Amino acid sequence: MMIRGHFNGTSIVLDEPANLPLNETLELEIKRQSSVSPAVAAAMEAAKDPAVKAKRLAAFAQFRERVRTRPAGPRIPAEALRREYIYSDDGR
Repeated sequence: MMIRGHFNGTSIVLDEPANLPLNETLELEIKRQSSVSPAVAAAMEAAKDPAVKAKRLAAFAQFRERVRTRPAGPRIPAEALRREYIYSDDGR
């Protein structure tokens, strides 16, 4: 049986109700849980679903196509880049 819980500084507190026998000695094995939050863990689990994966890949392909076909924005002239290049010995 595996039961999740956390340490509050003085004792182990169960995260969910457990049907355990009263006044019986139990042996516990403590393992550290991954540091991923439950929301992130749920998103990672959902990403394993082929439908979710296909939807995300389609959205990424759509984004990539928009970036590829958009008009070019302002460009930095080569001269401005040369003036600002600080690692050369002669300033060029």
